[in-house]
This record gives sequence, structure tokens and C-alpha cells, in this order.
Amino acid sequence: MKKRIAIVLLVGVIAIALFGCDGATSNVLSGSGSRVFSPGSWTMKGSWNGHVSRDYNLTADNAETISVESTNSGGTLTLQLTQGDYERNVDISDEFNGNIDLSDFEEGKIKIRLNLDGAKNIDLKITWR
Repeated sequence: MKKRIAIVLLVGVIAIALFGCDGATSNVLSGSGSRVFSPGSWTMKGSWNGHVSRDYNLTADNAETISVESTNSGGTLTLQLTQGDYERNVDISDEFNGNIDLSDFEEGKIKIRLNLDGAKNIDLKITWR
């Protein structure tokens, strides 16, 4: 019994270390392929529906842009950035390679949300470090 509790606690600590650095994460995805959600980056391949989001704390010392490399066929991919009442949606469908400027945002928490609607053959990398 003690061994099980220790394993559960260890898994919890590892999960917090991997996913808790930039804030809360929310994933509601269906589909197939690979996905890796690390602090500071998301990588996805395959066909997906749903969304993934993470809170990001923008400070004077960290990234002022989000880098996106994305291709897909069919469906849509939208990167939604929200801070308070301000929201910006960037269509990254088909092919998008570039940086998204965060200068419109103030220091503090930004919710980064990737919305996927019928997106197929996704090859995506998003970084915000």
C-alpha cells in the first residue's frame, strides 16, 4: 500500500514539473497522431479536433513573440490569445511560418488556446520561450 502511494505521489510531482511551469493546462482533443505539450512548446502531428490551452505569464524578461511553424490539409487551426477583455485570433491553417507579436498584451497572464476543427495532416510546432 505504501509503495502505491509513493508511486502516485511521484507521478504527481513529475506531472507538476512538466506541465505546471507556465500555468494551468486544458486539453479537450479527439483524433489520432502524436502530441507533446511541454513547458514553452507544443508539437502535434496527425488529425485532431478540439482544443488545447495553457496559461502563460508574460513578463519583461521572457518572450515577446510566439513562434509558429504549421502545415495542415483540411479543417482549421486557430491560435486564440486572451488577456482580460482583449482577445486576438490568428488563423494558422494551411501553412503558417512566423512569429506572433505579443506587444499588444500587458505583463501578466495570457491564455494561449489552440482550436482545431477537422484539421488533418497537421505538422505543428508552437514555442513561446
